[in-house]
This record gives sequence, structure tokens and C-alpha cells, in this order.
Amino acid sequence: MEMLFENVFIIGTGLMGTSLALAMKSSGEIGEIQGYDANSEHVVKALELGGIDRIGQLKDVDGCDLVVLAIPVEGAKDVLGRILPFLKEGTVVTDVGSTKREIIKAFETLHRCMKDKDVNFIGGHPMAGSEKSGPDGAIQDLFKGKTYVLVRTSSCSDEMFEKFRALVVKMDALPVEMDAELHDRIVSVTSHLPQVISYVLVQTLIDYAREDERYVNLVGSGFRDTTRLATSAPAVWIDIFKQNKDNITDALNHFQAQIEWFKGMIETERYEELSESVTKIVSFKERL
Repeated sequence: MEMLFENVFIIGTGLMGTSLALAMKSSGEIGEIQGYDANSEHVVKALELGGIDRIGQLKDVDGCDLVVLAIPVEGAKDVLGRILPFLKEGTVVTDVGSTKREIIKAFETLHRCMKDKDVNFIGGHPMAGSEKSGPDGAIQDLFKGKTYVLVRTSSCSDEMFEKFRALVVKMDALPVEMDAELHDRIVSVTSHLPQVISYVLVQTLIDYAREDERYVNLVGSGFRDTTRLATSAPAVWIDIFKQNKDNITDALNHFQAQIEWFKGMIETERYEELSESVTKIVSFKERL
């Protein structure tokens, strides 16, 4: 039986890359998966876990019909430029980054330099993840039931876009097509802002604990749950903050205004009004 993609190459075998490899294998729609990672321990572990079938080098993308960039968003732009000359005609290339405008802009610039070589680039962002990193945290079902954003580019044929969408469905994810601008604006609120808040909450505790370590002694499950994201890899997030600076700044301005409003409610003892607002918040959250 013909598979959707016979030869896949995954660049970056950390949490996302290895989880994606495992999900692709479970779909039954993939032939062989090669993997590459600058961290040799990661790629060896991905091989041991059965996520990839063999370890390759970047030039080995030349025999693949699907290439996945599963590395931090700034690094993805650099690697894209390095692999593009090796890609065969008709290859599908996608990424899993949390920002879409920059990687698509980088591809379009590189593509023009290659005299419009036949490469089907699809911006991808599976809305799934973990505060963990590395292949040890990989989960085969990480994408099950999760939204998987797909951004169509002008270089991608309808046939190849639908082929990759079909693979996403086979991984039990929920494909949603969206343009890059809208994607980056929305995730600045739903993904990037919570990360910033988590980091800042921990920094707030650090500030208080400098004066009295008993603050740390009284950290409970509420603080731990709320700051789970604060253990996420800084290198990954600094790249995201850099690439989506304008939208994240807008989201932070709105959040800051909400904090000032909440503070004002407490300072002026408008508890009945605050209770009504919080009740609406709880109701909305329960529907998510």
C-alpha cells in the first residue's frame, strides 16, 4: 500500500522532533525516518526510542520527500538555508515553530535565490508541548486531539498541502489552516504571554525570597501549577520573543492594563464588582 511519505528527515530530535517521529510512525503512513541533531546524545536517544530508523547528516535530505525542522525558530532559518540546495524537486518542508512570519519570510527569500526550485514549504505549529525538553520527554500521543496550525505558502501545491494535512489527521491532530500574521498575533496571547507571566511570577518570588527565605517554604501547588512553564528552555523562548516582539508587546500592554484594573478594584474595595467579573472569568475558563 502506498504511503503518504516514504522517506522523512527530521532535523532536531528533542521533545517535539522525537514526539513527531513517534506519532508519524504510529500513523502507518510513513516509510523510513532519518534524524539529525547537533546534540549527538539526543539523536542517539531518538534512535533508541524507535522514533527514527537511522541517523543522518543534513546533506542526506536529498533523498527525502518530507523534511521537518523541529528546532528553535532562529536556528530553523539558518538550517533552512543550508539544506535547500540539497533538496530534490517536489520535497515538502515544514517546521514546528511557535512563530510563522519569520520562517516563511526566510524561505521565500531563499527560494527566490534558488530560482524558484520546486519545494513545497508549509508553516506548521502543533499546539502541543511540555515544559520538558529532549527526547526523554517525547510522547507518541503528544499531538492527539490538539490543534495543528498549517500555513500555506505560495510555493506549495494544493496536492502537497493536502497530502501533509492528511498526515496530520492520521496523527490524530486537528489541522487548522491560518495565515502567518493572524497566527503570530493569536499565539502571542494564548502561548507567549503565559510563558512571560510564568517567568515573571518566579522572578517575583525570587525578589521576595531575597529578603525572607520563608516565602519559598510556603510555595504550594497553586504556585507550582501556575509557574510550570517557567522551567521551559530559555534558548527556545528568547528566539520566540525576538521573532514575535511586536505582538507580545501588545499582549503585555493589555495584560498590564488588566493588572492595574484588578489592583484598582482591591485598593478601592469594590469587591462586589470584582466578584461579578471573576465569576464571568471562571465561567469562560470552564468552557475552554
